[in-house]
Amino acid sequence: MKELVRLADTASGRDVAVTVIAMYLLQDYDPRLFKNEMGFRTQLVRRVRSLSGTSFSHWSGASDGRDRRAMKELEPKTAEYLSSLLVRLFGPAGVRVAQLERREEEEQRKERLAYYAALGEVK
Repeated sequence: MKELVRLADTASGRDVAVTVIAMYLLQDYDPRLFKNEMGFRTQLVRRVRSLSGTSFSHWSGASDGRDRRAMKELEPKTAEYLSSLLVRLFGPAGVRVAQLERREEEEQRKERLAYYAALGEVK
């Protein structure tokens, strides 16, 4: 629950919604990127958490002095809860946007084919 409050304090709802919808678009575009639903949900939580700077640990590198950062690990139950919440809230919108995007791409493909067919008839 602390993670949810931390996220709400540091990331805008719009950014969270756009990130979740983008993840659904990515899954629709290339489903092989995610091994299974759990893999998708894990990456979904990681991407949303990356919007908040409080999700990272910071330190300076020993040898070169550069700043380093790594995402803090979440308890599995917390990650599962957060992913179910994100899927429940934004999943339908993500699926719908992916469907619309796919339909638009198909229409554009048909238009190009018709154009090339018409161009072939001119010759």
